Amino acid sequence: MWLLNHSDFGWLFDEKVYKKELSNRLKDVALDVAVDVKHGTFTKRYFADVLVHHGELFKFKMVI
Repeated sequence: MWLLNHSDFGWLFDEKVYKKELSNRLKDVALDVAVDVKHGTFTKRYFADVLVHHGELFKFKMVI
């Protein structure tokens, strides 16, 4: 079952619209979560678009 599909809003909406709607439809959702990746002395910070239930990370991509 899809919780959110582009056909709910149409094509070409900004990803912020989809992230906001997903957070409205699900409980325990965090948006734009910082994720630090470390290996030895290397550290890089990335941002995941959505973190659901403290475990599932999502990165949204728009394809035209």
